[in-house]
Amino acid sequence: MPHGERKTAWASASARGLAEGDLVENDNEVPCSCSDRPSWATTTVTEPPRALERPSGAKPGRRNDGMNDFPSQLCGSVRRAGLVRGLAALSALLQSILLMASIVLLFCTQDRQISSACVMAWLLIALLERPSPRPWSMAIAGMLMLNVRQVILDEGTLPASHMDGVLIIAAFVCGHRRSSFWWARCAACVAIAVLIAVVINLEIVFDFAWFGIEYHAQALTKNQTALLAGLGSLCALFSLQNAQRWSGRGLYGMALLANLVLLRAADSRAGVLMGVVALGLAGLLAERGRLVQWASKLARGVRRATPLLCVALLILMIASALTLWLPSGLGPTLPTSLDHWYGEENLENDASRLKIYSCYLGLPFTGNNRFIWGVGYGNAWSRLCTAKEVGRSLSHSHNLVLQVWAETGILGVAFLLTSLAWILLRVILNSMRLSGKRPSQITQESSQLFLWSSGSYVYYLLLFNMVELGMVKVPLLMFLFGLFLASPFQLDGRRPSGV
Repeated sequence: MPHGERKTAWASASARGLAEGDLVENDNEVPCSCSDRPSWATTTVTEPPRALERPSGAKPGRRNDGMNDFPSQLCGSVRRAGLVRGLAALSALLQSILLMASIVLLFCTQDRQISSACVMAWLLIALLERPSPRPWSMAIAGMLMLNVRQVILDEGTLPASHMDGVLIIAAFVCGHRRSSFWWARCAACVAIAVLIAVVINLEIVFDFAWFGIEYHAQALTKNQTALLAGLGSLCALFSLQNAQRWSGRGLYGMALLANLVLLRAADSRAGVLMGVVALGLAGLLAERGRLVQWASKLARGVRRATPLLCVALLILMIASALTLWLPSGLGPTLPTSLDHWYGEENLENDASRLKIYSCYLGLPFTGNNRFIWGVGYGNAWSRLCTAKEVGRSLSHSHNLVLQVWAETGILGVAFLLTSLAWILLRVILNSMRLSGKRPSQITQESSQLFLWSSGSYVYYLLLFNMVELGMVKVPLLMFLFGLFLASPFQLDGRRPSGV
């Protein structure tokens, strides 16, 4: 039956019922008819409800329907929200102090135990405060607490042990899916901490940097100091770019200068070169759209200048051949000039590094199922790749992948390579995702800063530890390695307010 017909039939039935004098079931409702309406359009008027009788035992003047609890519930929610915000602010303050203290203490004393204790306290606070991955966080926090002696007292095998991997994974979990404001605070703490350390040792650091003498922190080696200075330089650079106030820009500008001076004083090739390469690779992803346009224009120009380029290449090849074949002149002096420019010590170090690469690469193929689970922690440098084999006494392979490959076999290196591929893929996907955002969704400036910073952190830490592996046996450096590898997994790329 159509809707109109149902309405007409219902109205007719209602009119018949009222006409026959049917009683209204609710005595609070009385029929009322209006003269200007048809007889069937009779309506009902509801009388005001009677006052509810107060139950026995109830206090006069108070309602018992639960509405009186609403103000108290609201006040309780406000108090709880204020308590949560207060605890979050206290946690952030404690983490900032602990992170900065763990860095400064390495420049003030040769004992790394206090710095390692600060790192452990930072990790426990960060793990226990995370609500979303709390089961995993609690499990990792329990593993750290059960092995706190190995981390703080530096016990275990040299140069690496199983706790180094646990420490890196715990730091990665702490940094995974954090806000951009949280990452800005961490980067600022690292940059300012190195600034404080340089100010404390100002005269020594500047003297070493001016005279070209290798400097290192009291509890670190030269390459470890360079690793920290390079990371601090990147943190200071992006904090300076992110600063909105002149006071913040001045502070981060001084921090950038201090980190660069420390990097120069450490006199590490990897520290300087890998920092430049990391910024370049991150810039390629951040400026991907512009580079494609420039490349297309360059390709059109190269096609037009192809004959000239071929002639120039031919002349260069002839000049190089004559230089090498001449019995006198430039030929005999080239190796001497190269040795003077590059340094005899650097040439010897690189030759030894190639030998140790070869030794560590072949260890899993020496039998006894070492291909599956490796030779074990501490056995590679002490028993297999000794000074007699490689020409120098080196405690590690100077390469992260080879170190894990030799000590843990195919199982460990498969986990490492899969994890690194996942992180690098995230860096690339961030570039593709943010390049497609509209300006209303995310500003161009903040997206470029996010891509540059996260990509630079990842590239620098990976490249440095592929040629030096400077983080071994220093809990702070392993903590920073795992923490900043999680920077591409930020929740957003928006610019935080504040500094």
